[in-house]
Amino acid sequence: MQPPPLRLLSEASQNQRLRRHWPGQVPQAYLDKFSFIAPTDQVGAKRQTYHSMVRFADDAVGNVTAALRAAGMYDDTLIVFSVSVRT
Repeated sequence: MQPPPLRLLSEASQNQRLRRHWPGQVPQAYLDKFSFIAPTDQVGAKRQTYHSMVRFADDAVGNVTAALRAAGMYDDTLIVFSVSVRT
């Protein structure tokens, strides 16, 4: 049986809503945190969305590391970040 934090991560990874999104899509609550950023006059310049996405990713990594720490697995875990850049 998995420890509760890891079970939650496992269940979250199976949740279709968490896996289906478009590039540049972030929960509205994160966009609201950066509503003070003024839009620019450049087409495609979405600073508010970019900062929201970085904050969302940071929070997600924090959730994973907290679960690993709670399970006593953090010190024996290597976390790798990989990105796919499509143009």
